[in-house]
Amino acid sequence: MPANTARVPWLLAALTTAALCGCHQPQQAGEANSGPLFAPLEQLLGMKPPIRLAVTRVHINPLVPAPWQPLQTELRKLLGRDVQVLQLKAFQVRSKFERGELELALVSAADYVQIADDDVCSLLAVCHNPDGSDHSGGLIVTADTSDVQSLDQLKGKRFAFGPRNDPILHIAAGQALIDAGVELGGLAKELLPPYGFHVNSFEAAKAALYEGAAAAAVTESVFESWPESGGLLLQGKLGRDRFRILGKTPPVPNRAFLAGAKVDPKLVARVREYLLEQVQDQPKVLESLGVGSFEQAAPELYKPFAEMYEKVQSQTPKTGLILLGASS
Repeated sequence: MPANTARVPWLLAALTTAALCGCHQPQQAGEANSGPLFAPLEQLLGMKPPIRLAVTRVHINPLVPAPWQPLQTELRKLLGRDVQVLQLKAFQVRSKFERGELELALVSAADYVQIADDDVCSLLAVCHNPDGSDHSGGLIVTADTSDVQSLDQLKGKRFAFGPRNDPILHIAAGQALIDAGVELGGLAKELLPPYGFHVNSFEAAKAALYEGAAAAAVTESVFESWPESGGLLLQGKLGRDRFRILGKTPPVPNRAFLAGAKVDPKLVARVREYLLEQVQDQPKVLESLGVGSFEQAAPELYKPFAEMYEKVQSQTPKTGLILLGASS
């Protein structure tokens, strides 16, 4: 066997051992931590570590492309490095930011108020709707055949919420009920469906039509996208004329694009410039994410929502069957 060929297994074994042992140089200020497994390969082979982008919106349908794929592709071109997308919860995003194991994140308002601290991350941009607004809202609806005529009549009744922490379909909807004098802890508990909650506005609205819920929270933009009448269950659309609107939720700030505090400032500047100036010329990215643009914003934008979040969470039952509903 040629000598060069004979040395290959030994080289691979050495690299594998080094990776598993986690031998890597201490992280310098402003450098991204590529992790103990990747660091040896980076040092010995000159491989650049991937950029890691966290998203907190769950995507579970393998037959439909994830909405962040066009953004992932364009960031790869911009940065000249691989970009990995991780589906994480808010506490995981914060933890990885703190350890330098995550560079970027696209999160909801409810996630942001759990993550945000100056020594953890910085706010690069906020998503704006196609109409230019930086807030979105929801509707409280009931079946058109229902006897319920106002929000205060929902006391003690079943209500189709979204999963805990959904900014519109749990937090803002909960605030709308509180403002109407409805105690969240006094609402009747939903019977447990297979996944423990209604997964979107359509499922929540369907619960008000067919499953005995007195009312439901739906995202206003989703409701407006349904046909005036008719609709097909298989298409996930219901006729708007089958519902009566009882009220609106308070407005909620849109999603936030974040960078970890330990990320290289040059990388942060490039991503910020891309979001605020360049992505406007890439409609496929914006349309896939469901936004009109990314705009500069200050953390103060989320302060009123943070107060709403704390108030609603304090009244949301913490034990037993949770209030059920939909994510937007």
